Amino acid sequence: MQRTTYWVTLLLWLVLLFGGAAPAAKETGRLYRIKGKGHYGYIDRTGKVVVPPRFKIAWEFSEGRAGVKIGEKFGFIDQTGQVVIPAQFDKVAEFSEGLAAVEIGRKWGFTDPNGNLVISPRFAGAGNFHEGRAWVQEGEAYSFIDKQGNPVFPLKSEVLGNFVDGLVRIRQSGKYGYADKSGKLILEPQFLEASQFTDGMGRLHIDRQTWGYADRTGKVVIRLKADFAGQFAEGMASVEIGGKWGYIDKKGRMVITPQFDDALPFSEGLAIVVKDEKRGFVDHSGKLSIPFRFGQANAFSGGLAAVWLEGKWGYIDRQGKMVIPPKFDVVGPFEDGLARVIQGKTDAYIDKAGKFVWPPSP
Repeated sequence: MQRTTYWVTLLLWLVLLFGGAAPAAKETGRLYRIKGKGHYGYIDRTGKVVVPPRFKIAWEFSEGRAGVKIGEKFGFIDQTGQVVIPAQFDKVAEFSEGLAAVEIGRKWGFTDPNGNLVISPRFAGAGNFHEGRAWVQEGEAYSFIDKQGNPVFPLKSEVLGNFVDGLVRIRQSGKYGYADKSGKLILEPQFLEASQFTDGMGRLHIDRQTWGYADRTGKVVIRLKADFAGQFAEGMASVEIGGKWGYIDKKGRMVITPQFDDALPFSEGLAIVVKDEKRGFVDHSGKLSIPFRFGQANAFSGGLAAVWLEGKWGYIDRQGKMVIPPKFDVVGPFEDGLARVIQGKTDAYIDKAGKFVWPPSP
C-alpha cells in the first residue's frame, strides 16, 4: 500500500463514520452518537439510549456540550439532551478549553458553555482553542487571538494550524517555519514543508532529498538524506531510503533498518509495516510481532487493531489473535471500550468481545 492510499482510506473512514465531525474529547460519562430513522441521538457505553434520535445534524460531545441542528440553525445540548444554548447559529464547532467557535451571518466568534458570546462574530474563519490560542482568518491571512478576543500574534500566515508544545507552524511566501505564542519566529520560514509538533519534534522537509526534525527550541537536531520522513510517535519516526522504510530514534540513529515497502507510526508499542502488499506489525526493536498476512490494517487503539482479511474487517489483539472475526464493512478504533462499525446497512457499536451494544440485534 502506498502512503497516499493509506491516508485516503483513513479520510474516507472518518467521513463514513463521523460525518466530518471533529472527534470528541474524552470525558467522564461519555456519550456515543447514533443515527436512527435519519436523525441523531446518543447512547451511553452500555447501549442505553440517553438522548433519543431527534436531531437532523449532531456533533460528538466535547466538554459536556454537543452542537445540534434544530430547524435551520445550530445550538448546543447537554448530556441529558436539554437544549442549553438555543439554536441561533449558522454553524458551530466543538467546545475546547471552555469556548466554541460559532458562525452568525458568515462571521465567526466564540460562545461560552452558557451561550454568552464572549468574542463577537467578526472573523472570516476561526478554529478551536489550543494552549490558550485560537487561529482566526482575516481576509486571506491567519493569525491568533487569546480568550478575550485580543490579537496576540502579529505575524500573518498563509496556512492555519494549532499550537502544540507552545509552537505553531507558519507559512510565509511559500516557505515554512515555526513561531511561539507571542508571534516571535523560533525558526525562520525557509523549509519546503513543516509539520505540527508530535512527540516533541517538528518534521522538516529541508530540500528535495533532505529531511530533518526540530526540537521545541527551534533547533534542527536531525538532518538526513531520505526519500521521505514521517512524524515522530513513541520516540520513533519512519523514514524511506532507497525505496525501503525503516525507523530512526530522536538522536537520528537508524534503529530499524530500511527493509519494508511502507512503515506507519507507532501506536501502543506496535507499528504497521508492509511487505509484498501484506501488513504486519513490528515492535520498537524491529521484531515482527504479528506476521504479514493482512490486506489492510489500522493502528492499535484500546488494545485492539482493526485488520482486513477475506474481504471484511475484524480485530486482533497484541499477540495477533483474531478476537473479533472479520465481518464488518467499515470499522473505527476502540475508544473507552466501544468501537463504531458498519455491517451492511447497519451502523452499530460493539464492545471488545464483539457483542453488539447498539443496536442489540442488528
